[in-house]
Formats: sequence, structure tokens, C-alpha cells
Amino acid sequence: PWVIRGAATAAETIGRFRTVPPIFNRGKARELLHEDWSVGVAEMAPEEATSCLDLRTGFERTVAWYRQEGWLA
Repeated sequence: PWVIRGAATAAETIGRFRTVPPIFNRGKARELLHEDWSVGVAEMAPEEATSCLDLRTGFERTVAWYRQEGWLA
């Protein structure tokens, strides 16, 4: 934890001398170090979620939608 907090403080200090804010800061460090960031085994859904599409089909449909909406040429 102290390494993460130290890196965040260093990033913020360096960020004061730059024109763009740092991506990593003390707030992000707190998120990384949060104690219950993940779901415990007892909290998991009883059945594993499954996808109705394979990756290729999902990607193709997504690209088609982006083109239809004018987000891709």
C-alpha cells in the first residue's frame, strides 16, 4: 500500500508542473487499495453467465452499428 500511495503522491507532485492532470493520483490509489473491491465467493451468482454471441459476431454487429450511426466511415 505505501508504494501505491507514494507513487500517487509523486504523480500528483509532478502533475503540478505539467499542463495535463496525472492519470494516477491519490484518489485512484484509494480505489486500488479498497478492501472490498471484488466480489467474494459467497456473493457470486450461482450460475456462470454465458454469452449469446461469439466474439466475432458481437464485434461485427458493433462495427455495423457504429457505421449505421455515422461514427465510423
